[in-house]
Amino acid sequence: MRQLTQSAINLIEICKQKNLKIGTAESCTGGLISSTITSISGSSEVYELGYVTYSNQSKIDLLKVNYRDILDYGAVSREVCSQMSSNLISLHPNINLSIAVSGIAGPKSDDTKKEVGLVYISVSFNKETLCKEYKFGEIGRDNVRLNTSIEAFEISYGLVSQL
Repeated sequence: MRQLTQSAINLIEICKQKNLKIGTAESCTGGLISSTITSISGSSEVYELGYVTYSNQSKIDLLKVNYRDILDYGAVSREVCSQMSSNLISLHPNINLSIAVSGIAGPKSDDTKKEVGLVYISVSFNKETLCKEYKFGEIGRDNVRLNTSIEAFEISYGLVSQL
């Protein structure tokens, strides 16, 4: 947990320096990313909003993810996760940096039969969207959520630090 908190602190500090606002769209982490951010004093200077879009319908209704893409690729896919982060910025133009995650935390797969531990993390910043695939394996639900959140903070920090 120490690494999770430190990664969030690093992101918050660089976003303060660069006057950026963060938004999140979480599925498999169930709010762990937003909860970690808001547990840090001063995060209100940079954290704007977050969605926990656990169901496919919530991804469609709240983030305007294309229904056909969910059918064709599944909610746990590069196509859907990328839309989650890019659409969040489109819907909320006051956000500069958006973080989206979708994955299969386990212990069982979903109806798509994708492997447990498969996660997509997408970060949109400066009109660029970067989506990475991770295969954490069957390391347990909590560890998938933890590792996903840490990686999301690290990817975000890496993109923002290049500005």
